[in-house]
Amino acid sequence: MESLDNISKQSVMEMEPEVQSVAFSDSDRLLIFIMEGGILSTICVTGFILNLLALIVLIRERKDFTFEQRCLAFFDMMFLALAFLTLGLPNLSHHYRKTLFLDFINPLFGLLHTFRVGSVCITVCLNIQRVFGLVFTHRSPPFLQRHLASILIVMSILYNIPKYFEFRVNEMSHVVTTDLRKNPVYISIYVFGSKFVLFELIPYITVLVCNVAIITKLKESSSFRRAHSFYQGRPSIVEVEGSSFRTKATAQRQGSLKAAKRNQSSLNQTFRAIKCTNLLLQTRRQSSCLVHLELIIEWMCYSLKHLI
Repeated sequence: MESLDNISKQSVMEMEPEVQSVAFSDSDRLLIFIMEGGILSTICVTGFILNLLALIVLIRERKDFTFEQRCLAFFDMMFLALAFLTLGLPNLSHHYRKTLFLDFINPLFGLLHTFRVGSVCITVCLNIQRVFGLVFTHRSPPFLQRHLASILIVMSILYNIPKYFEFRVNEMSHVVTTDLRKNPVYISIYVFGSKFVLFELIPYITVLVCNVAIITKLKESSSFRRAHSFYQGRPSIVEVEGSSFRTKATAQRQGSLKAAKRNQSSLNQTFRAIKCTNLLLQTRRQSSCLVHLELIIEWMCYSLKHLI
């Protein structure tokens, strides 16, 4: 039968790297304290505050932002908070590591992975919706637009249920892995295979393809705008023809006005000449021919007045 010391050593060796600090040397503990206790905790607290402020703005201005954006801020905020409680704070507080951390080890690790997977899923969802909004306009399926985020959230919760049963606390108050976590099939298929394919490889490829499609569309739009701005300062064929037609019409109108003025001046001169001739004939009424000529001139003067 193995001694208690051997069982304790074996339990320590079975622990996950997150909770294996008791088996490390002093230099390793110092490095872990600096990296996880100092740097990681600072990043987690800063990120939590920034995401909390962003979430407040997203909730207040809900008309200008989507449900997926609020979910992403919430998932990131909770992931950073749980990372601080799971990885950072145990290296900063010995009391917390020996009391609350041991009592809530499974919920903490389960929620940590749930919010991490949920954040990845919501990021993929936002990229897909952005592609349908910019590249494939008016082609987005209504079901995909409304329920994709909800489906991914439910999937992230169901996928991480086994994470809540990977650790236990032994009689020596040490965190050790359960039989489920030691199963080779569970490790190869669930811990490594499915996680790497579903939440590492596929999300990275999807986000990469979506961003390439968006960048290509933006370049096409930019080229179209440059081409449009190049021809915007130049008149089109219709504008040129319309401008030439207006120019011709204006010239014809101006020519007609000038011609009318010339005709009016000539008519005035003719009218004055006829008036002079009429005055001359009024002094000489000796002949009947002159009388008839006077009547004709008066009729011409009456007609010219109406023409003018």
